[in-house]
Amino acid sequence: MSSSNNLVFTADRSGNYYALDARTGAKLWKYSSGKSSSFFSNWGPASVTDGLLFLTSFTTNGGVMAFAPELGHTFVEVTTPQTRKTNSYAGIPGASIADANLIDGKKYLVVFTAQVGHSDIGQDGYIRAVHGSTPFEGSELAFEPTWGDVVSRYQYFWFSVWTAVAGEDVKLQFKTEAASGDTMRADQITMTAIKLSDDLTEGADWYFNELTTDTALAPSYTTGNSASVTFTPNGSDDWLVLATAQLDPASITVPQKTRINAVGGVTDTGVVWRQEAEDATFDRMVETLAKVYRPTATSTTFTTQSESSSATGTRLYDSVFALNLNKLDRHSFGATAGEINLDTTDNFATSTRVATTTITPANAGDVWCLGFYIYDINSATYARGRMQIDNADQPPTQTSDFYGVPDATWDVTDEYGVVFQTIEKMTALPHTLDLDATTVTPVKPVEDRLAMCVTMELAP
Repeated sequence: MSSSNNLVFTADRSGNYYALDARTGAKLWKYSSGKSSSFFSNWGPASVTDGLLFLTSFTTNGGVMAFAPELGHTFVEVTTPQTRKTNSYAGIPGASIADANLIDGKKYLVVFTAQVGHSDIGQDGYIRAVHGSTPFEGSELAFEPTWGDVVSRYQYFWFSVWTAVAGEDVKLQFKTEAASGDTMRADQITMTAIKLSDDLTEGADWYFNELTTDTALAPSYTTGNSASVTFTPNGSDDWLVLATAQLDPASITVPQKTRINAVGGVTDTGVVWRQEAEDATFDRMVETLAKVYRPTATSTTFTTQSESSSATGTRLYDSVFALNLNKLDRHSFGATAGEINLDTTDNFATSTRVATTTITPANAGDVWCLGFYIYDINSATYARGRMQIDNADQPPTQTSDFYGVPDATWDVTDEYGVVFQTIEKMTALPHTLDLDATTVTPVKPVEDRLAMCVTMELAP
């Protein structure tokens, strides 16, 4: 069955419905009814009107289900621990978005997260994103741990806008610094690809800028060559802003910092990632931030800014991305800049609710959810965090994994970003996203807290 806007709808005997691009055959979305082939005997013929797929139920409950066009998207999660014991890069098992799920020549927002650890406190562990065999510039995190790797983890969070290339899968890879004897670990891995081309307009609905020039870090956020985007919003729409910088430190006693600088329709410099290195030779910091803004109808600029208080180190890469959330059918977010002290029982049963939001999709479909906060370390211990949707871990096993992020004995002045993401199929009912965190004594706060959900369904 086809529609006038280049969509083809089909189904299989397992009870799955699909929307395909009529021009390329690429899968745009999938709905799983959870029913086998007998399910279809309870449904009338499908029909398409204005790009909507309508299904009528003949069951005792009756009713009509409507499926709206969605942005093309793919989500991958790996929630079992993965390890590597050699110093050559290899793909993390399961952490791959196949080329078959992407449309060649189209632009995608790609977002990666993982919790990673390394067994040797004197050697670095590495993780990066690649397309085909080519590394994404600016994506490599290299870290030397200061504590054991069984429970304590480092946060990997990176994004880019990328044009899909024929035959190129998108993958995460990892390795150790040492040739043998060490173990690099990765878990709670997520990979999201959201198609920006066709349904959204670059330079109106979304903006992206990246810079790949090595730039010496300066004090007081005066570092030059900073990625920025400028536009004039309508004054009522909400904008998700992502910013990232890859930093090469020259000292293990001087913090490297990254922030979002917003001027114009909104003024803000509050969300900051601050981190000291452990190895001035091999460490590569990837500091990525997320925040939702509602700027007034005035020319507004968002800039990724980095600094080093003693003017040491180099920024190797930085970028910034802004997306108008109102171009999708429904979104919700809960955001608080101020600090909140965490529960100190080291137990999710009594953990602190860091951020929350509730979304009610208009139609059944996929919803992208993102959670973020800055952990103010202040006493050299970790915090444990999780994201739940309707009181269930999403992605799964966060509660049982019980990882502490970041490494347990970092500098007390560090302020460290923690992130979670998922794409979940939701019904047209209220669904609640919660971020929870707990730690040990003494009291430690988190700040710049964000819980965000946005449907993949396009706005009418």
